[in-house]
Amino acid sequence: MNKSERRMAEDVFGSFNHYCLSTDVETLNVGEEVTIVNNNCEFEFDNVRGTFNNNLYFKFIVDLELIETDYSKFIPDKSTNGGCYAYATCKVVKVYEKSY
Repeated sequence: MNKSERRMAEDVFGSFNHYCLSTDVETLNVGEEVTIVNNNCEFEFDNVRGTFNNNLYFKFIVDLELIETDYSKFIPDKSTNGGCYAYATCKVVKVYEKSY
């Protein structure tokens, strides 16, 4: 991934360092793959299961390594609350903390 692709990914998803993942899965291990959604999305997204969900119980602060992005349905003006999202597959490279 070149610098311009990385910059675009950070513009869409935010920083991959100290990223806050949300899930109902109780444990998260280094090396696991997770899915993130564009950072302006207003709905909760279970990053471990890769699904939209409400009232997710666990939060993990992690560093991520970007594996791939999917912008195929991404429309920035419509990606806040009802579709047209961008997705990225990432690998967890460090887990800093877990909270509830």
